[in-house]
Amino acid sequence: DRVYFRYSFLNGVPFAPSGIDMDRFTPGIERTFAGGMLSAELRVPFAATLDSNIMAGPGGFGGHNVEFGNVALFGKMLLYATDAVAFSGGVGVTLPTADDVNVRLANGTSLVRVANQSVHLKPYFSGLYTPNERFFAQGFLEVDTDLNGNATFANTGTGLTPIGRLNDASYLFADLGIGYWLQQRNDCNPIGIAPTVELHYNTSLQAADSVTAGALQLGNFGSNVEALNLTVGATLELGHSTNLSMGYITPIGGGADQQFDGGFRVMFDYRPTGAGAH
Repeated sequence: DRVYFRYSFLNGVPFAPSGIDMDRFTPGIERTFAGGMLSAELRVPFAATLDSNIMAGPGGFGGHNVEFGNVALFGKMLLYATDAVAFSGGVGVTLPTADDVNVRLANGTSLVRVANQSVHLKPYFSGLYTPNERFFAQGFLEVDTDLNGNATFANTGTGLTPIGRLNDASYLFADLGIGYWLQQRNDCNPIGIAPTVELHYNTSLQAADSVTAGALQLGNFGSNVEALNLTVGATLELGHSTNLSMGYITPIGGGADQQFDGGFRVMFDYRPTGAGAH
């Protein structure tokens, strides 16, 4: 059982031609059942990011705004566990609770609206390896699939009219991280310290969708997206119930698929029962 809060700062996110900075916040809660074999998790994200109401024309793209994100629910199961190895699997569902995207002229005329309607299904499989009390390695595979797409409207001269549905591309996410407890928490020492290194890879499984209405084209007309990011940081155990993790994130390889220039992340976990420290 745990409650947590995650904060990410990302620099140079390509939501605008010159890039913007984004602050992302994710509070969440997880509850276990069946002696720890099952759990349910709720994530409620929001961000200081590009305003979902965009002004077209010179100086467009508007400014920052605090935007509520898409709520996610996860169901998880511990599939197999020994003293050295554990495997889990489950599925998440992301619900369309964020605002629609609206593009308007300065006089208020609506040009484009993309209705946020997509429900995403996110099955995953993960593993943990702890051959001794200090070293650990963990990783996961996840597929994110858009089940229904987003209704898209454009002004072709007579106000907003439907022009089709934009479907988010399906994505594969893969992660591998390792760490080592330089200092372990015990009755005499309330703080544990473990440096960590993590590689995170994501790729689209098909080309991104697009729709057209006359000369207007909406969507991503590029090829598949592929990105690799490196995170270097540390996890601190603070007493029996609290973990604090911090890390710096940098893209590897760059190119058009780069999703940001660099970032910083902090994760705070509190376990009311004081169990499951690692």
